[in-house]
Amino acid sequence: MQTLRPGEQQVARFLLLLPLAALIVTFFRTVVGIQTFGTFSPALLGLAFLSLRALPWALGIFCLVVLLGWLMRHRLESFHLLQVPRATAMLTLIVMLLLVLIVLADRYGIAVTSYVALFPLIILTNLVERFWTVEAEDGSAASFQRLLGTMFVTVTISLCLAPDVVGSWMFRHPETLGAVLAAALLLGRYTGYRLSELLRFRDLVREAEAAALAAAAPSAPPLPNGDGQVPKGAPETPAAERPTP
Repeated sequence: MQTLRPGEQQVARFLLLLPLAALIVTFFRTVVGIQTFGTFSPALLGLAFLSLRALPWALGIFCLVVLLGWLMRHRLESFHLLQVPRATAMLTLIVMLLLVLIVLADRYGIAVTSYVALFPLIILTNLVERFWTVEAEDGSAASFQRLLGTMFVTVTISLCLAPDVVGSWMFRHPETLGAVLAAALLLGRYTGYRLSELLRFRDLVREAEAAALAAAAPSAPPLPNGDGQVPKGAPETPAAERPTP
């Protein structure tokens, strides 16, 4: 790959980092239990935000576009559109929104085009649609929780893959994709508890542990009554342990 032209090298670096970003999303969804809007959306957004200097601006624009797109999606619902025309209308509205942001930022001397140009518009359109779907099925709290999870995983991918050493290693050793594939296969066989589930059901776990300790604790032998006889139905004490009269 060292003989590729600079343009092709950038494409190759992006393609090599994409499975690694998807593996990070898979780990958080399978082992940690953080819900996101799909697997590839946070992976692609994380790669789009690799510039740590642009990360705060990019996250702000991302949240603003998704929330405003969600409001516009509410307005489109009243037109009762088919799915494909609705997606086209959403893409057009998002492009118009980004153009307005560019014009306003330029008036205040903010070079926002270096951040917006990185955004895959189809991802933003898909995120707005999925945000609406989750809200309709599980409520607004679930949709905003999933949005926060998507942002958290996106930032984690940016922080993990932003160092030049990661991209250089993947470019010089593309066989590392074999290890990424092996890790994905291992995660695919994971059937244990997610960390978020352990936190969610911690009260049940404590009750089960307390019940197990109580069952394992040895019980004291029953005391004899006034006439020296063990109460009926109680286990008898061995002869060697009976008190001498």
